[in-house]
Amino acid sequence: MRSRSLAILSALVVLALSAGCQPAGLAARDQEGASRERSVRAPTLGVDISVWSGRVTDAEMECFWDHGVRHVVVGTQEPGIATQQMEMAINHGMSVDAYVYLVWSRDVRAQVRDAIAFASRYPVGILWLDMEDDPGSLGAGALEDRVAQAAEACGDYPCGVYTGGWWWNEHMGRSEVVTDLPLWYAYYDHDPSLATYPSQRVGAWGTPWAKQFDGDLRLCGIDVDLDTIPVMVPASRPHVGLPAAAPGVPAAPTNLSPTGYERVASWLDVRVMSDSVPGATSYELAVEAWNGTRYATYYTYTSTTSARSFSPSISDTTYRFRVRATNAAGTGAWSSWSYFQRGAVSGRPPEPGASPSDPAPSDPAPSDPAPSDPAPSDPAPSDPAPSDPAPSDPAPSDPAGLGAPSPADGARVTGASITMTRGALSGSHTYAFEIQYGAATGWAHYYDYAGSASSRTFWPAYASTAYRWRVAVDGGAPSAWATVLFGAGAVAPGTSDPAPSDPVPSDPAPSDPAPSDPAPAGAPTNLSPSGGTVTTDAVTLRCDPVASATSYELAIEVASGASFVPYYTYTSSTPSKTFYPATHATTYRFRVRARTSAGWSPWSTSATFGYR
Repeated sequence: MRSRSLAILSALVVLALSAGCQPAGLAARDQEGASRERSVRAPTLGVDISVWSGRVTDAEMECFWDHGVRHVVVGTQEPGIATQQMEMAINHGMSVDAYVYLVWSRDVRAQVRDAIAFASRYPVGILWLDMEDDPGSLGAGALEDRVAQAAEACGDYPCGVYTGGWWWNEHMGRSEVVTDLPLWYAYYDHDPSLATYPSQRVGAWGTPWAKQFDGDLRLCGIDVDLDTIPVMVPASRPHVGLPAAAPGVPAAPTNLSPTGYERVASWLDVRVMSDSVPGATSYELAVEAWNGTRYATYYTYTSTTSARSFSPSISDTTYRFRVRATNAAGTGAWSSWSYFQRGAVSGRPPEPGASPSDPAPSDPAPSDPAPSDPAPSDPAPSDPAPSDPAPSDPAPSDPAGLGAPSPADGARVTGASITMTRGALSGSHTYAFEIQYGAATGWAHYYDYAGSASSRTFWPAYASTAYRWRVAVDGGAPSAWATVLFGAGAVAPGTSDPAPSDPVPSDPAPSDPAPSDPAPAGAPTNLSPSGGTVTTDAVTLRCDPVASATSYELAIEVASGASFVPYYTYTSSTPSKTFYPATHATTYRFRVRARTSAGWSPWSTSATFGYR
C-alpha cells in the first residue's frame, strides 16, 4: 500500500480539473432508450472502490470530499457492499458510475445484465466493462467473441471499457471490436493529465475518456484508485457536511452494518461499522461469536472511526456486534446488537437481543485507548497490530466425550512429526483441527485440517518451535488448547490468550510432506505466471499436467526484504489454483509438485512474478 499526503492529493485535484480532455463519443449506443438526460462535463477527480474496499462511513465520505473527490465508481462484485457504497456516495453529493469485473470463464452476457439491473437503480452515467481477467486457455477469436458479447449485452444502456495496455495490447492487439465505446484506461504514472495518452496508447482507441492514474492506495483509510474522469450524469443531491456535535456524551450509534444475518463470504474480511456520531473522538466495536451454546466475547476493537475490518478466526458461524462512542464529555450508550454470519452457516442461533443487563465486554476503558490503534491513514485495519489486547477464546470447556489430549499439554516431541488426537467419539463425525505456532509476537495461525479421522499427523515446518492445537467436532465449540514443544529448546509464548488469528501474508504454510513418500521422477514444468507483473485482483497459478497425477501442491512465497518467506501452500486436484494476494506492490514466487500412485514428485523450480 502507498500513502499520499493531503498536499499531494490537493495538487492532483488541481491537475485533474485543469487536464485537457477530448473524450471519445458514446457512438450509437449513447442515449437511445436511456431514461435520463446525459451530458458530458469537465473532467473531475474520482475514485473507484470495490468489494475489497468494504463498506464506507459518513466520515470517510466526508474525508473523500475534503480531498477533492467528486465522483465515485462502484464495483458490482458483491451486491450488499455495492449498494451501501453507492448510496453513501449519492447521499454525500457525489456523481456516480459503476463497473462490472468480467470473468471470461462465465456467461459475460449474464454478468453485464446483472450489473445493469443494479446500476439502473441509481443515477449512473456509464457502466464500465472491466476487462482485465486472465483469459486462460481462450484463443484470440474466442476472447474477442466474449468481449463483443459483453458490449452487445449493454443494449441501449451507456457502457464503456476499462482496461490497461498490459491486458488489451497483449490479448486483443489492434482489435476494433468495441472501440466505439469510451475507454477508461489504467496507467499508474501518478499524473492525472489525459495529455499523456499518446505514449500510453491502448489498442486502436484514438482518444481516451478517462484515466486511472494511481492505484491501490489508501485514502481516508479506504483502499481506492484515483481517476481523472468526465461526469455524464451530475450529482443528484447537493453536498451537505456532517451535522454539528450535540452537547453531552455521544448518542448510541445507529445503522450498524452488516446486519440482518447477512452472509459474509469466507474469502472476505468483515468490516463492522455504524453511522458516525458527530463529535465522537473514538469508538468501541464489541464483537461476539456463537459457540454452539451462547454468544461468547470474541474481541472489542477500538478505532478513531466508526468502522473496523478484521478476519474472523472462527469460520462458518454467527457473530454479533455493537458500538459505542466517546467524546470529551464521556462515553455514550451501547447500540443495539447487529447480527451477521460468515461462511457456510445453516440456521440461526437463538437471538437474546440487547438487554440492558448484558455485561459490557471486558476491554480497555474508553478513556485509555490502546496506543497501537491505527489512525485512519495507517495501513489496512484488517492487519491488527501484534500488541492488540487478546480476545477470550470462546467455549473454554471441552466438548463432552473427548479424551485427554495426546500429546499431553506441555509435552515435548523430538521426532519428525506430531500426531494429534483427543480420542474418537461414537458415530460418524467431522473433526476440525486448528494449529498455531509460537511466533516472536505470540501465537500465530499455522494450518487447519478437517476430516472424518479423529487424529491427524503433520510434519512441522519449524524446528525448535512451540505449537498448540485444538479440535472441534461437527462444527461445535473447540476444545481447550494443548501445547506441544517441538524439537530442542522450544518455549511456548506467554500464557495470555492470542489476538484473533487473522491469517497474514507472512504466516507460513506447512509443506507437510510425508517423509516416507517415494518421489517419482519428473517435477511439474511450464509454470505460469513466470516473469512480468500481474495487476488483477486474482492470480491463477498453473503448470503443465503431470501424467496420472491425482493432486498438486502449489507452495507460494512472498518477498520480504532481500529474501522470500512462506506465504501459503494450496492443494488442488488440478494443475492450477486461483488465489487473491494480500500484499500489493511486491514480488511472489511459487513452485509445484504432483502426487501420483507412486507418491510425491520433486518440487519444480520456482516461477517469480510481480503483483500490484
